[in-house]
Formats: sequence, C-alpha cells, structure tokens
Amino acid sequence: MISFSNINKQYGKQLLFVDASFQLNPGEKVGLVGPNGAGKTTLFRMVVGEETPDEGAVSVPKKLTIGYFRQDVEEMQGALGNFQGDERLVNRICNTCQQVCSKPEDVFAHNSPEAFFREMVGRVGRKNHKGKNIFYEPTFGIPPLAILGKHPGHDFEILWELVPDPENPGNRRCTPVSQLVFISDDGKAVRLPFRPGRWTAERIKTVLEKSGVKGDHIVAVGNTEDEDAEMKALTDALAPAGKEREVPPLVNGADIEGEMKAEISENYVRAIAKVGFHYFLKYFPNFSGMEPEFDEIKTFIYHGKASRQIVRIADEPFLRDLQQRGARLTKWSHLLSAESTDRGIEARIQFFAGPEVQPLVWSIVISTNPSAHVHYTGHAFVYFDDVTEEYQGQRTELIAVPITLEDDIRLRAYSLYVQRDRRNGFALDDWLEAEAEILRMLRQRADP
Repeated sequence: MISFSNINKQYGKQLLFVDASFQLNPGEKVGLVGPNGAGKTTLFRMVVGEETPDEGAVSVPKKLTIGYFRQDVEEMQGALGNFQGDERLVNRICNTCQQVCSKPEDVFAHNSPEAFFREMVGRVGRKNHKGKNIFYEPTFGIPPLAILGKHPGHDFEILWELVPDPENPGNRRCTPVSQLVFISDDGKAVRLPFRPGRWTAERIKTVLEKSGVKGDHIVAVGNTEDEDAEMKALTDALAPAGKEREVPPLVNGADIEGEMKAEISENYVRAIAKVGFHYFLKYFPNFSGMEPEFDEIKTFIYHGKASRQIVRIADEPFLRDLQQRGARLTKWSHLLSAESTDRGIEARIQFFAGPEVQPLVWSIVISTNPSAHVHYTGHAFVYFDDVTEEYQGQRTELIAVPITLEDDIRLRAYSLYVQRDRRNGFALDDWLEAEAEILRMLRQRADP
C-alpha cells in the first residue's frame, strides 16, 4: 500500500499540493492525468524517494519494488534533447532495462556536470513544464549542484544559480541562490539552499552539529519579501542576541569567478555506461546485446558491480582537431563514438563540448574480448543556434581520418602532458620539447 498523508509541496510561490492525501491499495490500477506543471512528475518523484514533501508523510512498503518507464527511450539521454536524424533505439531496449535504469538517468539529468551544462546552454527541457531546480532540490539524497563564488565586496562564498537573462533569454546569468550561510570563526561554512517552509531552527541546529560548524556568523540571502521574513524569523531564533547588518542586493546578477561542484556518484557513472552501451548496440547490428561478453557491462549498468573498470576518464581529446591546447568547438555538441577491434569494444563520449569549455571524455570498455567484426562509427549531436519546436539540434556523422605517425606521437605526447599536468604541474614547454625530441629521433632512424 502506498499512501500520502497531508502532503504540502511548493516551488517558490507555486503551490502544487496543499494538505493532499490519498491511498493506493494492492491490486488497484490508477491513472494520473493533468496539465503540464500540475505536479504529476513531482508526485512520482516523491513516491520513488527522489523528492520529499515540504510537510506531511509518504509511506511506501520497504519490500515494494517500484519500476517506471521513462518517456524518452533512446541511446542518447532524453535529458539532452531531441536531434534531427537521431532515430530512437526502439524495439531493442527492454522494459526491465528502463525500469532499472530510471534512477541513474534521473541522477544524470538532475545532479551531474551535464545537468549544469543543460542550464548553461539553455537548450533542453519540455516546453512550459515546471522542471526541477537543480540548485535547490537534492536527487536521491545527493545534495543539489553547487556553484560557489564570493559575494561581491565580501570574503565569504555563497551559492549561485544560473537563470535566464531577461534582456536575452537565450543567455544565462549568475544570481545568488536563496540561502542561509553559517560561518564559524575558523572559516568553516555550511550553505543551505532555502525554500519556504523547508527549514526549522531545530533542523538547522542538527545540520550544523553534524557538520561541526558553530555558525558564529549568519548570512541570509533572500530573493522575495516572503523569504526575507521567514529567514529573519529563523535567524532570530538561532541567534537572538545577534546584530544585523544589511548587505545591498544584486539587482542584475553578477560576473563571478566561481567553482561548480557536482558529485560523481555511482548512479551517474552507470548512466554514462548505459549511454555508451546503447549507442554501440544501435550502430553495430552484428551484436544483439545478449552475448555473454556483455554480461559484465550489463551487471554494472543494472547493479553497479563489476570485476574490472568499466568507465574511465580518457586523457586524450575526443577529436584530433581539439588536441591543440585551448582548441574549442564552435557549437555546443555531444560527441559519441564506438569501435570494435582486436583489442575489444570501446565507446567514447564527450557531453556538451562547446565554444566555452572542453569537458571530460568518457571511455566505456564494453568488452575486452577481441572482436571479429572490426568496425568504427562516430556522431556529433550539434545544437542549433535557434531551436525549432521539434528539434534542439541535428545528428551528423564523424569521419574517421587515418593519422600519420607524427600525428600519433603528438597526440600521445599531449596525453602524457595532460596526465602529468593533472598530477604535478608538468609545463607546456616540457611537453613541446619532449615531442620535438621524439620526432627528431624518429627522423634520424629513418634516414639511410
């Protein structure tokens, strides 16, 4: 039996549920209908435990297994958009896979580096649908995404979020999250995204005690008068003898030097593995996905268990054109490739490669068995500058270009540079010098 008792849930000023109660008994079949933004998705998220009500209780039996089928079924995550020329991977993904993978996919969409880039690019999401605010809402117990940056004119860091620029809705600007910041004299801090009705003085004291932060100083950042009033009541209860000092609000956002923090969780990595595996299945018809050599990657996708490393960060750039330090694509794109060789089967993915950043390249080792079907394929999923009603972008094929020995050496030298640079500041001049020396030696050996 699943029951909701006196549920209250709201996003900002939008009330979704007020003192709502219902009960679903064993054997009953119930359909849920309503317009976009009415709270259907939020209701399901509370059932599966991804979200919690502001008030009230949700009761789900511990031994009950919940499976649900996502709206977007494809080798590219539905959260990344709909691309022209990208036929859906239907009839090759079983319902069980979708049910098992729903949790990793939700983490991928709402609590990952890709979730941040979705907000940054502003190109995806169902139109007129009240989506989840990734800077306020946790996902399956994982804290919300955090952009940390100093408040202008002050030394302390606060939480920021990306919002549409009113003068240019296609762009995003930074504005402070509604939050309470507790800072100890030793510099330790706790930052709590604020939602009306979510926090009580007792809950905050518990959080501070667990984190070891005394809260000698409290900073309250509200974005509405109602939030300001509720925050004042909380700060008065937490520090009744405290002295107030007003901080001027930021009217039009701010340019900040910040750091985005996202947890690389097991569910996130499982979602990466699923994208790579499904991409491989789509473009390699000689494989059904049921072969025994794929048991290990499927076990990892389903349960997060494996006897070898399935997903790793590749040190070399996805495209040869990007091997030069600082090179960038001119349009936001997702890059995917897969190859089967005598070394095994591998897929590579780079999400949200674009003009401003060069994200991580993920390598998914699908199989370590030598393949009798030698094949390579790759695609770029490129976002349009102007989004149409149906598509956010277009799929284009990547052409494999044979590389010369010198190009291969340059690429390997760059990979070595990246590895050492991450560990101990290997200088760019050292990399160039090493590359030139290796090429010099090879040319000498080649001369008669």
